[in-house]
Amino acid sequence: MARAAKIDIGVDALKRLVKPPGDYHAVARRFADEMEATGFRGTVTPRQLRILVRRGEELAQRATAARNRATVLDRRRSQQVSQAWTRLLESWRLVKAALPVRPELQAPFEFMKEYMSNSRTAPETPPAPPPAAVPTPPARG
Repeated sequence: MARAAKIDIGVDALKRLVKPPGDYHAVARRFADEMEATGFRGTVTPRQLRILVRRGEELAQRATAARNRATVLDRRRSQQVSQAWTRLLESWRLVKAALPVRPELQAPFEFMKEYMSNSRTAPETPPAPPPAAVPTPPARG
C-alpha cells in the first residue's frame, strides 16, 4: 500500500527544526551500533535510528537530483526565452521596414511601438554608504 504524501513544511517550521552537523550520518550509525551492543533503550531503537538516517540520505540524494534537473530545465528555459525574443525582434524589424509600403500594419502593431519606446531597465540604486570607521582600542602598555 502506498504511503500518503506528507504536507510540505512551511518556512517558519523549517526555522524551528534542529540542525544536525553535516557529518552526523556516521555518528548516528555508530550511536545505533553502540545502543545495540550495550542493550541501552532510548527514545528510538537502533533499527529506527538507522532507518531515519538512511531516509535522510535518500532524500538528500533526491533533492540534489531535483536541483540538477531544475538547473538544466532553467537553462533550457532561458535559451528558449532568448530565442523567442530574438525572433520577435527580428520580425519586428521586418514589420517596421514594411510599414512605408504596407500602412495597414500600422494599427495592429501600434502596441509594439509603445512597448519598445518604454524603458524597462531597473532603476539605479544609490551607492551604499561607506562603512563607519571602527575605533582601534588603545594599546596596552
